[in-house]
Amino acid sequence: MNLTEQEVAVFRAISRLRKVPVSRLHPQLTQGEWMLLNEVHCHGPKGVTVAALVKALEAPSPAVSRLMRGMEANGLIRREILPEDRRRVVVTVTPKGEEINRIGTERFHRFFRELMEGIPPEEFERMMVTWNQMMDRMEYLLQQMPAEMREGTE
Repeated sequence: MNLTEQEVAVFRAISRLRKVPVSRLHPQLTQGEWMLLNEVHCHGPKGVTVAALVKALEAPSPAVSRLMRGMEANGLIRREILPEDRRRVVVTVTPKGEEINRIGTERFHRFFRELMEGIPPEEFERMMVTWNQMMDRMEYLLQQMPAEMREGTE
């Protein structure tokens, strides 16, 4: 049994997307580091809790902790235990992290503007709605899949 043209098209699109070297937009950071740095930046000077970061990044807590350790060692973020609740840790961006985030954001804005040239906004919106519907459905179906079929997919 062969895959249909639509099935092949979806898998090729996903494969192409995974191969896009987004890290070129920010050579100083990995994609995960940049996502974390930007998420912390968006919360402003009061920072964000580690729990909220884990939820926002949709990543396992150990992976987020690993990212933060490296970023803290590089002087990009700061972690502080809240004195009123010593179980909670707040993450803030350092001045060095703010500068690196600013550079990456400017590069991304420039890249995105060029990417969107010639694509009508309504076409982009339609594509994003469809893409998100497909991703939501894919995630749902993979969650519903029996354990023996999921082996090797997680």
